[in-house]
Amino acid sequence: MTIRPVILCGGAGTRLWPVSRQHYPKQLLPIIGEQSLLQQTAARLSGQEFAPSLVVSGEEQRFFIKRQLQDCDAAVEAILLEPAGRNTAAAAALAASWILARGTDELLLLMPSDHVIGDRGAFLDAIQTGVPLAEQGKIVTFGAEPSGPNTQYGYIEAVADRNASTGALPIACFHEKPSAEKAAEYYKKSGHSGSILLRTSDVAFPGAVDAAALYQQSCAKAGIKIEIKREPGDGYWSEVWNKKPFSLSYWGGRPTQDQMYSTAYISSADWNDTRWKRPEFDKMVVAARGELDQEKRKKMYADMGMMMRDQGGLIVPFFNQYIDASGKNVEGWVNNPAQEMCNGYALALCWVAA
Repeated sequence: MTIRPVILCGGAGTRLWPVSRQHYPKQLLPIIGEQSLLQQTAARLSGQEFAPSLVVSGEEQRFFIKRQLQDCDAAVEAILLEPAGRNTAAAAALAASWILARGTDELLLLMPSDHVIGDRGAFLDAIQTGVPLAEQGKIVTFGAEPSGPNTQYGYIEAVADRNASTGALPIACFHEKPSAEKAAEYYKKSGHSGSILLRTSDVAFPGAVDAAALYQQSCAKAGIKIEIKREPGDGYWSEVWNKKPFSLSYWGGRPTQDQMYSTAYISSADWNDTRWKRPEFDKMVVAARGELDQEKRKKMYADMGMMMRDQGGLIVPFFNQYIDASGKNVEGWVNNPAQEMCNGYALALCWVAA
């Protein structure tokens, strides 16, 4: 029986705002690699085992989606437009109705367009494991083993006492994204108690004191008490940041992943302000520098990014956008790929011509 991929490509563009926007959500961005997450998803679903994909989206993104899929030569049967976003169930029903209207009987493989899957072979193996069960009329779900509790993901509870002779387990229950109460339960199990001191300052970044207060309110909903200490600006970068635990700061972008990892995340980095140290991560950074195969190198950096996300100590509540500008009468300006504003030296390097 034919496997018909259904790529779900909606979204409000809020999770990575302002990098992503309502009309240009994260699946349209090249977050990992040169292709967008949508293009990577379409490439993952190519091959003789798959029929051309159906894409379910909203009206706002239709032209961006069509252009990106054309650019990567993706095999697409149709782009189905929802009059309004109603999440996964409605999108699945729309795709199923389209198939039934054609008078065909196909297995539908529903896929979000914003997932990062590094091991395509394992992905295809999982699909083949699920095909016989789907042909029996069962709904097959795919999950990843969790690395810890997280309020942003739902959890699949399997029937643990059943034999997985088919390679799959029956589902006992699906747990929706944990509530603040559940997050509090996880926090209690972690062994922490009392309040946590968060240091901030007006010089940490614009709005840092207000950001600390918002973070405090968010943690309070999970029963986590945050105590805010407003440090003086004088000496904050020399006496607080990177010396005392849990403080607010900001990072400017770096032109390459290696430079960012080497500056702040390898165990020996002077600016490793989270004190996250993983020997295996250090080895991967060094190995990626000498890897000439671009595809292998991309995967290595993707694996490092996932390791940082799941194990690292950095909390990123938002992303800032900066605009650098220089007028015709400004002399001495040098475009520096290391960082904005001439790598931070614009005020020392530039002058206004008479």
